[in-house]
Amino acid sequence: MKGKINTLSQILTFFSILTAFPLLSETILLRNGETLKGKILNQNYSKIFLETKDKDGTGEPKTIEVSKADIQKVIYKDVDNDEIARLRKLEEDKLSDEEERKKKEEEDLSAKQRAEEEERQRQADLERRRTLWESKQVTRFGSLGRSAILPGWGQYENDRKTTGLIYGALFFSSAFLLYNKNREYLNAKRDYENYGNPYSESQYYTNFYGASTATVSSTSLNDPVGAYLYYNTNSSILQRQAVEKHYSEVKRLGYLVAGIYIINLLDAFFRHETKTFTGDRGFFMDYSVARTSSLGYSPNVSSQIDKFYTFGYKADFDFQSIK
Repeated sequence: MKGKINTLSQILTFFSILTAFPLLSETILLRNGETLKGKILNQNYSKIFLETKDKDGTGEPKTIEVSKADIQKVIYKDVDNDEIARLRKLEEDKLSDEEERKKKEEEDLSAKQRAEEEERQRQADLERRRTLWESKQVTRFGSLGRSAILPGWGQYENDRKTTGLIYGALFFSSAFLLYNKNREYLNAKRDYENYGNPYSESQYYTNFYGASTATVSSTSLNDPVGAYLYYNTNSSILQRQAVEKHYSEVKRLGYLVAGIYIINLLDAFFRHETKTFTGDRGFFMDYSVARTSSLGYSPNVSSQIDKFYTFGYKADFDFQSIK
Protein backbone atom coordinates (compact mmCIF):
# COMPACT_ATOMS: atom_id res chain seq x y z
CA MET A 1 0.00 0.00 0.00
CA LYS A 2 2.81 2.29 0.85
CA GLY A 3 4.43 1.57 -2.55
CA LYS A 4 1.30 2.56 -4.40
CA ILE A 5 1.20 5.84 -2.48
CA ASN A 6 4.80 6.58 -3.49
CA THR A 7 4.05 5.81 -7.15
CA LEU A 8 1.02 8.07 -7.10
CA SER A 9 3.10 10.78 -5.49
CA GLN A 10 5.71 10.53 -8.26
CA ILE A 11 3.05 10.78 -10.95
CA LEU A 12 1.56 13.87 -9.34
CA THR A 13 5.02 15.40 -9.08
CA PHE A 14 5.65 14.72 -12.80
CA PHE A 15 2.42 16.40 -13.87
CA SER A 16 3.15 19.34 -11.60
CA ILE A 17 6.48 19.76 -13.37
CA LEU A 18 4.73 19.63 -16.75
CA THR A 19 2.37 22.36 -15.67
CA ALA A 20 5.19 24.43 -14.20
CA PHE A 21 7.38 24.15 -17.34
CA PRO A 22 5.30 24.34 -20.53
CA LEU A 23 7.43 22.07 -22.75
CA LEU A 24 5.06 22.54 -25.64
CA SER A 25 5.32 26.36 -25.56
CA GLU A 26 6.91 28.18 -28.55
CA THR A 27 8.52 31.58 -28.78
CA ILE A 28 8.00 33.76 -31.86
CA LEU A 29 10.27 36.72 -32.55
CA LEU A 30 8.63 39.42 -34.67
CA ARG A 31 10.48 41.78 -36.98
CA ASN A 32 9.15 44.83 -35.13
CA GLY A 33 10.95 43.73 -31.95
CA GLU A 34 8.01 42.14 -30.14
CA THR A 35 8.02 38.60 -28.75
CA LEU A 36 5.06 36.22 -28.67
CA LYS A 37 4.84 33.07 -26.58
CA GLY A 38 2.27 30.36 -26.85
CA LYS A 39 1.35 27.15 -28.55
CA ILE A 40 1.17 26.86 -32.31
CA LEU A 41 -2.20 25.35 -33.12
CA ASN A 42 -2.04 25.40 -36.88
CA GLN A 43 -0.40 27.17 -39.82
CA ASN A 44 -0.69 27.60 -43.56
CA TYR A 45 1.52 29.12 -46.27
CA SER A 46 0.98 32.68 -44.99
CA LYS A 47 -0.12 32.57 -41.34
CA ILE A 48 0.50 30.89 -38.00
CA PHE A 49 -2.36 30.39 -35.54
CA LEU A 50 -0.98 30.80 -32.02
CA GLU A 51 -2.74 30.12 -28.73
CA THR A 52 -1.44 32.61 -26.18
CA LYS A 53 -2.33 34.34 -22.94
CA ASP A 54 -2.15 37.91 -21.81
CA LYS A 55 1.25 39.34 -21.06
CA ASP A 56 0.71 38.90 -17.32
CA GLY A 57 -0.35 35.26 -17.90
CA THR A 58 -3.90 35.78 -16.61
CA GLY A 59 -7.17 35.38 -18.39
CA GLU A 60 -8.44 32.83 -20.82
CA PRO A 61 -6.18 31.65 -23.64
CA LYS A 62 -6.90 33.22 -27.00
CA THR A 63 -5.95 32.40 -30.54
CA ILE A 64 -4.21 35.02 -32.67
CA GLU A 65 -3.12 35.03 -36.28
CA VAL A 66 0.46 35.96 -37.04
CA SER A 67 1.56 36.71 -40.60
CA LYS A 68 4.69 34.85 -41.58
CA ALA A 69 5.94 38.00 -43.28
CA ASP A 70 6.14 39.64 -39.82
CA ILE A 71 7.99 36.76 -38.19
CA GLN A 72 11.72 36.96 -37.72
CA LYS A 73 12.25 33.55 -36.12
CA VAL A 74 10.21 30.75 -34.50
CA ILE A 75 11.77 29.00 -31.50
CA TYR A 76 10.09 25.74 -30.63
CA LYS A 77 10.70 26.10 -26.91
CA ASP A 78 10.26 28.59 -24.17
CA VAL A 79 13.33 30.79 -23.70
CA ASP A 80 14.19 33.60 -21.29
CA ASN A 81 14.78 37.23 -22.17
CA ASP A 82 18.56 36.91 -22.39
CA GLU A 83 18.27 34.05 -24.84
CA ILE A 84 15.68 36.03 -26.79
CA ALA A 85 18.05 38.99 -27.00
CA ARG A 86 20.90 36.75 -28.13
CA LEU A 87 18.78 35.02 -30.77
CA ARG A 88 17.38 38.31 -32.00
CA LYS A 89 20.91 39.69 -32.32
CA LEU A 90 21.92 36.63 -34.35
CA GLU A 91 18.89 37.03 -36.59
CA GLU A 92 19.57 40.73 -37.06
CA ASP A 93 23.19 40.00 -37.96
CA LYS A 94 22.06 37.28 -40.33
CA LEU A 95 19.48 39.63 -41.82
CA SER A 96 22.11 42.34 -42.18
CA ASP A 97 24.43 39.90 -43.93
CA GLU A 98 21.56 38.78 -46.14
CA GLU A 99 20.73 42.37 -47.00
CA GLU A 100 24.36 43.05 -47.79
CA ARG A 101 24.48 39.96 -49.96
CA LYS A 102 21.30 40.95 -51.78
CA LYS A 103 22.57 44.49 -52.17
CA LYS A 104 25.82 43.19 -53.63
CA GLU A 105 23.92 40.83 -55.92
CA GLU A 106 21.74 43.72 -57.09
CA GLU A 107 24.81 45.88 -57.67
CA ASP A 108 26.51 43.05 -59.56
CA LEU A 109 23.37 42.46 -61.60
CA SER A 110 23.06 46.16 -62.33
CA ALA A 111 26.73 46.34 -63.33
CA LYS A 112 26.29 43.27 -65.51
CA GLN A 113 23.23 44.77 -67.18
CA ARG A 114 25.08 48.04 -67.76
CA ALA A 115 28.03 46.14 -69.21
CA GLU A 116 25.70 44.15 -71.47
CA GLU A 117 23.97 47.34 -72.59
CA GLU A 118 27.30 49.03 -73.25
CA GLU A 119 28.48 45.97 -75.17
CA ARG A 120 25.25 45.94 -77.18
CA GLN A 121 25.65 49.63 -77.99
CA ARG A 122 29.30 49.08 -78.85
CA GLN A 123 28.42 46.22 -81.17
CA ALA A 124 25.67 48.30 -82.79
CA ASP A 125 28.09 51.20 -83.27
CA LEU A 126 30.73 48.80 -84.55
CA GLU A 127 28.28 47.32 -87.05
CA ARG A 128 27.22 50.80 -88.15
CA ARG A 129 30.83 51.84 -88.68
CA ARG A 130 31.57 48.53 -90.42
CA THR A 131 28.68 49.11 -92.83
CA LEU A 132 29.85 52.66 -93.48
CA TRP A 133 33.44 51.49 -93.91
CA GLU A 134 32.48 48.70 -96.31
CA SER A 135 30.39 51.10 -98.38
CA LYS A 136 33.50 53.22 -98.95
CA GLN A 137 35.82 50.35 -99.86
CA VAL A 138 36.93 49.76 -103.43
CA THR A 139 36.94 46.19 -104.71
CA ARG A 140 39.65 44.77 -106.92
CA PHE A 141 37.50 45.14 -110.04
CA GLY A 142 36.31 48.55 -108.87
CA SER A 143 39.91 49.68 -108.66
CA LEU A 144 40.55 48.27 -112.14
CA GLY A 145 37.53 50.07 -113.58
CA ARG A 146 38.54 53.40 -112.06
CA SER A 147 42.08 53.12 -113.35
CA ALA A 148 40.72 52.21 -116.78
CA ILE A 149 38.68 55.43 -116.82
CA LEU A 150 41.37 57.61 -115.27
CA PRO A 151 44.88 56.17 -114.78
CA GLY A 152 45.90 56.31 -111.13
CA TRP A 153 42.34 56.78 -109.86
CA GLY A 154 41.96 53.15 -108.72
CA GLN A 155 45.25 53.25 -106.82
CA TYR A 156 44.31 56.57 -105.24
CA GLU A 157 40.93 55.25 -104.02
CA ASN A 158 42.70 52.14 -102.68
CA ASP A 159 44.70 54.36 -100.30
CA ARG A 160 47.80 54.11 -102.47
CA LYS A 161 47.67 57.80 -103.16
CA THR A 162 51.32 58.32 -104.04
CA THR A 163 51.24 55.47 -106.56
CA GLY A 164 48.03 56.82 -108.05
CA LEU A 165 49.46 60.32 -108.42
CA ILE A 166 52.61 58.95 -110.07
CA TYR A 167 50.63 56.91 -112.60
CA GLY A 168 48.38 59.87 -113.32
CA ALA A 169 51.32 62.23 -113.78
CA LEU A 170 53.20 59.78 -116.03
CA PHE A 171 50.18 59.06 -118.19
CA PHE A 172 49.03 62.63 -118.71
CA SER A 173 52.52 64.04 -119.23
CA SER A 174 53.31 61.37 -121.83
CA ALA A 175 49.87 61.87 -123.39
CA PHE A 176 50.56 65.60 -123.66
CA LEU A 177 53.91 64.90 -125.32
CA LEU A 178 52.16 62.52 -127.71
CA TYR A 179 49.53 65.13 -128.52
CA ASN A 180 52.15 67.80 -129.14
CA LYS A 181 54.33 65.49 -131.25
CA ASN A 182 51.31 64.34 -133.27
CA ARG A 183 50.43 67.96 -133.94
CA GLU A 184 53.95 68.56 -135.24
CA TYR A 185 53.68 65.43 -137.38
CA LEU A 186 50.39 66.56 -138.91
CA ASN A 187 51.81 70.01 -139.67
CA ALA A 188 54.92 68.51 -141.30
CA LYS A 189 52.79 66.09 -143.29
CA ARG A 190 50.54 68.90 -144.51
CA ASP A 191 53.53 71.00 -145.55
CA TYR A 192 55.03 68.06 -147.41
CA GLU A 193 51.78 67.29 -149.23
CA ASN A 194 51.38 70.93 -150.25
CA TYR A 195 54.98 71.31 -151.41
CA GLY A 196 55.03 72.35 -155.09
CA ASN A 197 51.30 73.01 -155.15
CA PRO A 198 50.86 76.46 -156.75
CA TYR A 199 47.60 76.90 -154.88
CA SER A 200 49.02 76.21 -151.44
CA GLU A 201 49.59 79.09 -149.06
CA SER A 202 53.33 78.52 -148.80
CA GLN A 203 53.77 78.30 -152.56
CA TYR A 204 51.68 81.46 -153.02
CA TYR A 205 54.07 83.48 -150.89
CA THR A 206 57.04 81.86 -152.64
CA ASN A 207 55.75 82.90 -156.05
CA PHE A 208 54.74 86.32 -154.75
CA TYR A 209 58.27 87.12 -153.66
CA GLY A 210 59.73 85.84 -156.94
CA ALA A 211 61.21 82.59 -155.67
CA SER A 212 60.84 79.45 -157.72
CA THR A 213 61.26 75.79 -157.17
CA ALA A 214 64.62 74.65 -158.40
CA THR A 215 64.75 71.82 -160.84
CA VAL A 216 67.60 69.38 -160.94
CA SER A 217 68.55 67.33 -163.93
CA SER A 218 69.28 63.65 -163.71
CA THR A 219 72.85 64.41 -164.82
CA SER A 220 73.55 66.44 -161.71
CA LEU A 221 72.26 63.59 -159.49
CA ASN A 222 74.92 61.31 -160.91
CA ASP A 223 77.56 63.62 -159.53
CA PRO A 224 78.24 62.76 -155.85
CA VAL A 225 78.61 66.38 -154.91
CA GLY A 226 75.46 67.31 -156.76
CA ALA A 227 73.54 64.45 -155.19
CA TYR A 228 74.73 65.46 -151.72
CA LEU A 229 73.69 69.05 -152.27
CA TYR A 230 70.38 67.93 -153.69
CA TYR A 231 69.40 65.67 -150.80
CA ASN A 232 70.65 68.07 -148.14
CA THR A 233 69.31 71.32 -149.56
CA ASN A 234 66.17 70.28 -151.40
CA SER A 235 63.11 71.39 -149.41
CA SER A 236 60.98 68.48 -150.58
CA ILE A 237 63.48 65.92 -149.33
CA LEU A 238 63.96 67.72 -146.03
CA GLN A 239 60.23 67.94 -145.47
CA ARG A 240 59.76 64.23 -146.17
CA GLN A 241 62.54 63.39 -143.70
CA ALA A 242 60.89 65.64 -141.11
CA VAL A 243 57.57 63.84 -141.64
CA GLU A 244 59.22 60.45 -141.21
CA LYS A 245 61.04 61.61 -138.07
CA HIS A 246 57.88 63.02 -136.51
CA TYR A 247 55.97 59.85 -137.37
CA SER A 248 58.63 57.68 -135.74
CA GLU A 249 58.54 59.81 -132.60
CA VAL A 250 54.74 59.68 -132.53
CA LYS A 251 54.85 55.87 -132.65
CA ARG A 252 57.39 55.69 -129.83
CA LEU A 253 55.36 58.05 -127.66
CA GLY A 254 52.21 56.08 -128.50
CA TYR A 255 53.87 52.88 -127.31
CA LEU A 256 54.97 54.68 -124.16
CA VAL A 257 51.47 55.96 -123.39
CA ALA A 258 49.94 52.54 -124.08
CA GLY A 259 52.57 50.85 -121.90
CA ILE A 260 51.94 53.22 -118.99
CA TYR A 261 48.20 52.69 -119.35
CA ILE A 262 48.47 48.87 -119.40
CA ILE A 263 50.91 48.79 -116.47
CA ASN A 264 48.54 51.09 -114.61
CA LEU A 265 45.71 48.57 -115.13
CA LEU A 266 47.84 45.61 -114.05
CA ASP A 267 48.98 47.47 -110.96
CA ALA A 268 45.42 48.48 -110.06
CA PHE A 269 44.22 44.87 -110.24
CA PHE A 270 47.07 42.70 -109.01
CA ARG A 271 48.44 45.06 -106.36
CA HIS A 272 45.04 45.93 -104.97
CA GLU A 273 45.31 46.05 -101.17
CA THR A 274 42.53 44.16 -99.42
CA LYS A 275 41.87 45.79 -96.04
CA THR A 276 40.20 44.28 -92.99
CA PHE A 277 37.90 46.22 -90.72
CA THR A 278 39.09 45.73 -87.13
CA GLY A 279 37.02 48.26 -85.24
CA ASP A 280 38.96 50.29 -82.70
CA ARG A 281 42.30 48.75 -83.59
CA GLY A 282 42.46 50.38 -87.02
CA PHE A 283 43.04 48.79 -90.39
CA PHE A 284 45.45 46.02 -91.23
CA MET A 285 46.34 45.30 -94.83
CA ASP A 286 47.05 42.11 -96.65
CA TYR A 287 49.53 42.81 -99.43
CA SER A 288 49.21 39.36 -100.95
CA VAL A 289 48.31 39.68 -104.62
CA ALA A 290 47.51 35.98 -104.82
CA ARG A 291 44.35 36.21 -102.70
CA THR A 292 41.46 38.62 -102.35
CA SER A 293 40.59 37.73 -98.74
CA SER A 294 42.50 39.29 -95.88
CA LEU A 295 44.10 37.35 -93.04
CA GLY A 296 44.95 40.42 -91.04
CA TYR A 297 48.43 41.60 -90.15
CA SER A 298 51.23 39.09 -90.44
CA PRO A 299 54.95 39.83 -90.62
CA ASN A 300 55.35 37.03 -93.16
CA VAL A 301 52.41 37.97 -95.32
CA SER A 302 54.61 39.16 -98.17
CA SER A 303 56.16 35.71 -98.40
CA GLN A 304 52.80 34.46 -99.65
CA ILE A 305 53.06 36.48 -102.87
CA ASP A 306 52.54 34.28 -105.90
CA LYS A 307 55.55 34.54 -108.21
CA PHE A 308 53.18 34.21 -111.17
CA TYR A 309 52.31 37.86 -110.74
CA THR A 310 55.81 39.29 -110.48
CA PHE A 311 56.07 40.34 -114.13
CA GLY A 312 57.23 43.93 -114.37
CA TYR A 313 57.12 44.28 -110.59
CA LYS A 314 59.69 41.79 -109.44
CA ALA A 315 61.97 44.34 -107.83
CA ASP A 316 59.06 45.95 -106.02
CA PHE A 317 57.71 42.62 -104.80
CA ASP A 318 61.14 41.48 -103.66
CA PHE A 319 61.45 44.70 -101.72
CA GLN A 320 58.16 43.99 -99.98
CA SER A 321 59.21 40.46 -99.11
CA ILE A 322 62.16 41.87 -97.16
CA LYS A 323 59.79 43.68 -94.82
